[in-house]
Amino acid sequence: MYPIDLLKTRMQVVNPTPAAIYTGLGNAIATISRVEGYMSLWRGLSSVIVGAGPAHAVYFATYEAVKQAMGGNAAGHHPLAAGEQARGKAALKRTQKLTRLQ
Repeated sequence: MYPIDLLKTRMQVVNPTPAAIYTGLGNAIATISRVEGYMSLWRGLSSVIVGAGPAHAVYFATYEAVKQAMGGNAAGHHPLAAGEQARGKAALKRTQKLTRLQ
């Protein structure tokens, strides 16, 4: 998704320089690759990965812990109730942790 986000952002610039005016998606890819190099489409991806890794780790760890506490892995459990509680608490915990990290 990252090259697509880069292209979207570049094409939404309000006052682009004359060299950065693109006629479409294909033209944008070709122009950026030719002028800045193909790898420039991936510039900044490492910071996205570094941020997404901890966020997903916190979410899934919290999800599994809450699901276990709600009896989500036990026989005769109600999977929808345990799953909904786990998803809600995991999202809340991820938001709290990421807010502190920022």
